[in-house]
Amino acid sequence: MVWGDFDAAVMRMRAHFATMPADLPMMDALRQAVVTFNALPPEQAPQHRQRMALILGTPTLFARSAVRFVQWRGAVAEFAAGRLGQQPQHLLPRVIGYSALGAALAAYEQWLAEESSNLSALVDEAFREMAVGFDHHGRY
Repeated sequence: MVWGDFDAAVMRMRAHFATMPADLPMMDALRQAVVTFNALPPEQAPQHRQRMALILGTPTLFARSAVRFVQWRGAVAEFAAGRLGQQPQHLLPRVIGYSALGAALAAYEQWLAEESSNLSALVDEAFREMAVGFDHHGRY
């Protein structure tokens, strides 16, 4: 119930992937699709913030989210696999799926922590960082 019609949302994300031009770099296409997936009208932001705070802040709800995360990661891995000429179960598409989920969750946590932040901007920034890697921040 907390997740709403998540299946339909994942289907819309898959459809969005299918519309991406083949010459658009994979990570740019992924970023655009995930930003679109998480976009919401401003009037829905307060309710969505409450729902996501509940999901991410309640261990049992977060654990139940694993089923949803499998669907979401699978859609991302299938898209990446298609772009890479690999099978979705190969390592690189899986890594991209898991990394994308981590980037999205980190953006959500930041959004929940900063009341004045913009979710779409945070998702966009997280995926831009993921696309270029982290070396540009310096080696530690």
